[in-house]
Amino acid sequence: MAESHRTARIAERLRAELARLLREEISDPRLVDVYISRTEVTGDLQRATVGVRLSPRPGRDAQDDAIARQRALAGLRSASGRLRSLVAQHLGLRRALQLSFVFDDGFDAQERIEKLLHEIAQEKKSEGSG
Repeated sequence: MAESHRTARIAERLRAELARLLREEISDPRLVDVYISRTEVTGDLQRATVGVRLSPRPGRDAQDDAIARQRALAGLRSASGRLRSLVAQHLGLRRALQLSFVFDDGFDAQERIEKLLHEIAQEKKSEGSG
């Protein structure tokens, strides 16, 4: 139990520190719209999976979104060495965590489900009144 509490605490500190570093230390234009949505750290504190999202931008369609995601991942891969070093230093870790960046599609899936449920409710409503 203490081990899982410790990894959860480090995961939350990691999320906050990465968010700060992206905002204040990393000046890559590919990362301007990126924010950290979640982090998961392995029990041995060697690896972390970092969920990222893009801030919504008006007028960005699905194709633009896919391109922005690719650019963001390239920017994160490019900055990962520096991020690893800064995170280890600022969090006081003995070893720098191996960072793996992935897009967090959880919110998108939730939004799609809610839209489908709304459409189903509308269809049932129109069938009931017709």
